[in-house]
Amino acid sequence: TRAKFAEALILVSNLRMPMLEYYATHNEWPTDFSDINISGDSLTHSGLIDSIELRSGGALHANLSEGTFGPGNHFQLAPDGDTENSMAIDWLCRTNLDKSLWTGSCVAY
Repeated sequence: TRAKFAEALILVSNLRMPMLEYYATHNEWPTDFSDINISGDSLTHSGLIDSIELRSGGALHANLSEGTFGPGNHFQLAPDGDTENSMAIDWLCRTNLDKSLWTGSCVAY
């Protein structure tokens, strides 16, 4: 399950670059995935991610597959850093998964 969480994290992490490019161009975070030319249908992955939401401030909220991770589990990647230099923005990962399944630098909600 830990490897599946790492895979889900990579899939969502791939959205960071188009998000940063949009921010660099418009000086604000996209409010919809269509702003970064991403189809909502392409954001699910069987057994890993049931849905991804774009929240305020550029946060990417992924609802994890209930069949793999159990009910109500999710993680969020949110921009955290110097918005004057969009390429210097770090991404903070937060999750409600059991700590034994964490990967990378995710922390608890």
